Amino acid sequence: MEQRFAEPVRIMIAAILIGIGAGAITAALKYSIEKLTDFLTSGLLKYDGNWQYLVFPFIAIFGGLLWQKLVRQNLAHSTEQLRSHVHSGELPFKRSHIFTPVIGCLITVGFGGSAGGEGPSAFSGAALGARLGTWFRLPPDSVKILFGAGAAAGIAGIFKSPVGGVLFTFEILGVELAALGFAAVVASALTAFCTSYALSGFTWDLPLLHQQNYVPQNIGWIILLGVFCGLYSVYYRRTQQVATRYFESQKRQWVGALIFSIALGVSTFLLPLLFGEGYGTVTQLVNGTDSSLFENSLFSRIEMSESGIWIMLLGVVAVLLLKGFAVGGTNSSGGVAGEFAPTIFSGALCGYLFATCANMWFAADLPVESFALIGSASVMAGAIKAPLMAIFIGAEISDRYNLILPFILVCGFSWLVVYLCESAPARTRSC
Repeated sequence: MEQRFAEPVRIMIAAILIGIGAGAITAALKYSIEKLTDFLTSGLLKYDGNWQYLVFPFIAIFGGLLWQKLVRQNLAHSTEQLRSHVHSGELPFKRSHIFTPVIGCLITVGFGGSAGGEGPSAFSGAALGARLGTWFRLPPDSVKILFGAGAAAGIAGIFKSPVGGVLFTFEILGVELAALGFAAVVASALTAFCTSYALSGFTWDLPLLHQQNYVPQNIGWIILLGVFCGLYSVYYRRTQQVATRYFESQKRQWVGALIFSIALGVSTFLLPLLFGEGYGTVTQLVNGTDSSLFENSLFSRIEMSESGIWIMLLGVVAVLLLKGFAVGGTNSSGGVAGEFAPTIFSGALCGYLFATCANMWFAADLPVESFALIGSASVMAGAIKAPLMAIFIGAEISDRYNLILPFILVCGFSWLVVYLCESAPARTRSC
């Protein structure tokens, strides 16, 4: 191949192969997590608490920790590791890095770790890209291109969001590439999306049961939703950082894993919404089927009366208050998982909470399911500080580009609120 094809041709061929490989891996990961979760929760009691929720987190956290010890690899905080590789210019990936992150993620998220699968998917794709660049005997600069293409493919495959995958490489990882590199990243992301989409039966992660359209009269409420989600994003970021610092400061890692497993087990027993990625919950919210939000919990017998609605909303608030701690602990106490999917879950809950309260207090007559869908991208924009990626992932995971303007508004205002809140102390000190 080195003799028959010029370097740009080899890069594009490798990018397409990376997309196929990463798309297949991410599709297999999502399918495996879904089936494992369904198997674990299929026999649970519908109208009472289930003691199994006290046990699952131990398997999720200690399973992820033991897997990392077994393969002798640090697989936690995958996105941060990728970003450090970009800054250092070193790409020390092994062949095993293609599979070890996703297996660890399956153990962690499949057994109820409160996180997602996108970080390990991006890490796996980046490792595949770097290794394939080495196999094709490409120079270091070209290997870096395939590294970025693989990371984009991992995100595009796990979210079924090709534009989101491309923006992840440039907005989150900060990879700087010329025209050829950009073309390779786009080709890899599109190929990964097509592969994952086909292998999952041509379905979206958030299937909508009915059409949802943008209502211009609600633009003021949409802006307020962005501000609300931005304020929550500030809280989410800080609680996640607190949990991360605490568990990473533990000298004995198994002690931190034990403490967090107990905490997550009790929290999940009381609030099963904290179990796993939460895509099922988001699907319920965006389709207006919120009557079974607290199924399998102690609160599942609450009827949708006026008092029942208030108790349900209090439960949603409790989940939002705990989610940042849960995500930070899952990724820092031994688990192998990502940090993006939880922001989609939290954002959907914020949109649902905001619209429901506005309708009850101000008779706003807002479409709750549409606000849950729009809100699903807003916390990602604020908490991850990636508004462009959040806009397109929000539109693509539900195949709703007709809502692109609301996505732009909520993501823009959410990011702006986080920027203003976090830059305020610096401005105060400078004065």
